[in-house]
Amino acid sequence: MINKMINKEKIQKWVDALRSGVYKQGRRSLCKDEGHCCLGVLCEIAMKDGAAIKKEKSDDKVYFNKHSAMPPTEAYQWLFYNKVDKDSIDKILRYQLKALGSTRLDLLNDSERYTFDQIADVLEEQHLS
Repeated sequence: MINKMINKEKIQKWVDALRSGVYKQGRRSLCKDEGHCCLGVLCEIAMKDGAAIKKEKSDDKVYFNKHSAMPPTEAYQWLFYNKVDKDSIDKILRYQLKALGSTRLDLLNDSERYTFDQIADVLEEQHLS
């Protein structure tokens, strides 16, 4: 059900951004001076594409609508045809990578240390094939 709500064109934009070389990969935060998490890249492209996301910097962290660990609802609304509310976020996070069990994209980025190319491969396999 959730996969049908995903805007495949926007998944492709995310995949392209991850592979672009524009974003340096970081860990444990959406965005720090050292780089972006894969979900921070999602926030960046959603914001650039018109999502109601405000970016603010404080110390070494960047905040997207005051969020620094997980994307704000507006990023998910951009990705999911605006059919998501705050109550749906947990379901989406649990669903993200159904084929990999309970593994989430943030965990692939931070704990499993997947590269952006590997995360892009997973997004393509799960949502574009």
